[in-house]
Amino acid sequence: MIKHGKPYLAAIPTYGPRLEQAWSAGQRAWLALSSRSTLTTAPRSGHYIYLEQPEVAIKAIRRVTSQAAG
Repeated sequence: MIKHGKPYLAAIPTYGPRLEQAWSAGQRAWLALSSRSTLTTAPRSGHYIYLEQPEVAIKAIRRVTSQAAG
């Protein structure tokens, strides 16, 4: 799993910070479903990690496909 490093939701003062917290809680819940899951942060990315830091997304995809292939 990859999380954004730039808090793009927090920019909305009325509900952004709570939405960031809920998003993070959801990611932790997904991570808990597997003992093999990992969390990577894309430090310079907002929501569109695959566009802003494609190398992070590619590395994660390669890791998962390598694990699946055995």
